[in-house]
Amino acid sequence: MLLSPESQDFDFVVGKATTRGFHQSVLSKRLTPPAKWSYRKLTLWWALVFLSIGWIIFYINAITRNSSGVLSPPLTLFALLSAATFLLLLVLFWRHNRSTHKRLYSQWERSFLCQRCGTLMEQE
Repeated sequence: MLLSPESQDFDFVVGKATTRGFHQSVLSKRLTPPAKWSYRKLTLWWALVFLSIGWIIFYINAITRNSSGVLSPPLTLFALLSAATFLLLLVLFWRHNRSTHKRLYSQWERSFLCQRCGTLMEQE
């Protein structure tokens, strides 16, 4: 219970706080398996950039032309180019996760750490 300064009533404060810490040594970073590229991060970053730049284009167009129309030629062109860029990035992420990641992961599986000197070697 907490006493509120504005009133003399008791207020209930309910909350939950969690923290996550992550500490990794240099050696453990070198020994981690290669990670796949995240489609979720691609989508979130693309949406953030698309909405930010799209809003700026819309705002500049609305201010310069005193227009209340939502669609304008620059905004339409930007939307088409942005969609094409997103599809291209999606294909590149897919190709990386299918081929490059598979090669890097198999290379990681063949490697081992010398317990005496700490060097990372690859078996053939």
